[in-house]
Amino acid sequence: MSKISAEDKLKLANKKIKIEKEKNEYSKIKKTLPKIPVFKSIIFFLSFSYVAIMTVVTIYFTTFVFRALIDKNYNKFMMWFLINLGVTTSFLIIKYVSEYFLEKECSILKTKLRRYIFKSYSCEEGQRKISEAPGSFKSITIDSVDKYVDNTIRHKYSLMQNLLRMFIGGFLIFYISWIIGLAALGLCIFVIFSMGFISPFLSKGQKEIEGNINKLEDEISSNLSLHSVFYLNNSSNVVVGFLKRKFAWIEKKIVRFISKAMLSQTPSIIMGIFVEFGLIVIACILVINGKISKESLVAIGMVTTLFTGSVFQLTENMQDVLQYAKLFHFFVPTIEQPIVLKYIKDINQISIKNYNIAFEGKKLFEDNINLQLFKGKKYVIVGDSGSGKSTLINSILGKQNTYEGTIEISNNNSKELSSKTIINNIGILNSEPYVFNATLFENIALFDKSANIEDIKNILKAIKFNDLELDKKIDITSISEGQKQKINFARIVLKNPGWIISDEGFSNIDRVSRGYIMDYLSKVYDGGLINITHHLSKKEEVIYDSKISL
Repeated sequence: MSKISAEDKLKLANKKIKIEKEKNEYSKIKKTLPKIPVFKSIIFFLSFSYVAIMTVVTIYFTTFVFRALIDKNYNKFMMWFLINLGVTTSFLIIKYVSEYFLEKECSILKTKLRRYIFKSYSCEEGQRKISEAPGSFKSITIDSVDKYVDNTIRHKYSLMQNLLRMFIGGFLIFYISWIIGLAALGLCIFVIFSMGFISPFLSKGQKEIEGNINKLEDEISSNLSLHSVFYLNNSSNVVVGFLKRKFAWIEKKIVRFISKAMLSQTPSIIMGIFVEFGLIVIACILVINGKISKESLVAIGMVTTLFTGSVFQLTENMQDVLQYAKLFHFFVPTIEQPIVLKYIKDINQISIKNYNIAFEGKKLFEDNINLQLFKGKKYVIVGDSGSGKSTLINSILGKQNTYEGTIEISNNNSKELSSKTIINNIGILNSEPYVFNATLFENIALFDKSANIEDIKNILKAIKFNDLELDKKIDITSISEGQKQKINFARIVLKNPGWIISDEGFSNIDRVSRGYIMDYLSKVYDGGLINITHHLSKKEEVIYDSKISL
């Protein structure tokens, strides 16, 4: 065996110290995360506990209903029937009311978590991570938050409910017969271990199937959208028929995938049937031998179903909670912030000296680029796709740092400046801005309640954007790309940054609306403008102080 060197031992020790430090730091971070208020959380726990207890109690009451029927005591039968009905009604009402308010609280919590993430990612390391993986921030704010809340926070209540129901159900089985109780315990332990062995293989296949189903559902949705467009335009049946035939294979595929998804559940269903059937057979033998009463057989049948169902749901909930509990690690970009970079409050000029960049050993530009850009001036960079317009802008913004030459911002090397310098001074208009499932006001103000509503109204009035109401929630499935770009423009100019950089930020806006925006930029906005476009009309060209061709 090879001995570990002293250097490796030191590295290993330092790594362990770092991991331990991170664990402690993350436990502190977790305490700062938004949560469902304690009082509401207690109410939810009490409500779901009541539902769990009463579910088992109603099953026990059923034995009295059947005992009264066997004894032909109809007064007692009616009494126990009405008691059972009242208890069942009460816990069903509490169950659905609790689920409704829990859904509402979870939606609020998701919004709070997204705000928390926006704040945490405004730090230097957060901005660096976003620039390195542009799609990651959207993934964290949407996918990770949804998974964390739905599979960890929400499932904690389900976990408690199933745990309580399992214990009370198990107690009732033991109360009726200790033999059946021991059998139930043994069979469930066997099933849990068996499913623990099988589930990794099943979950892998299940995820693949779910991914395929989601993909096909998207294709079916687009198919339906195409159908509706043609119907609305009174197209001929020939065109509609062609579309129907073209997309028919999708419908067949989704049926096949759903069938596979159902088949993947077969092992757990078989295990459940195995446990229930085994316990009912044992109960029947005990009834025949006079060990338990006939009415107990009914209770055993019902409580066994409840017990085994709770055991299976409990294991699934545990898996989800354990799998997604650590997602909050993504909500903060990093623990340590070792890099201290210079911050400039106001950018008065941007100087590009001997700039060039190489991809796979080949330089992007034939000649090095030298530019002097001043605040208050309007510049347009024109060039075909692939000419390097976006690469140049990404270098200015600090997203691309592998270039030759220097980029100076207010006489400081851009590589030595903090991302806060860029964030606070430059507003970026991209071709595919993100719009939230929120009101128009919230989208423009970025959830800042202190934003002046009159300022927003004036901006929208100036660019003649009256398609949507400020206080109405935006339907993100029906909003056009042009409307998204208008919202993003209003969002940026509301902050009134010293510079606006547009990378095809007006590409989907109609000609008339684009004219209003250009008027606003030339007459109202007094900062520096750098507009990247592959096409420039003669009418727009006059607003710029300088045209740069690449």
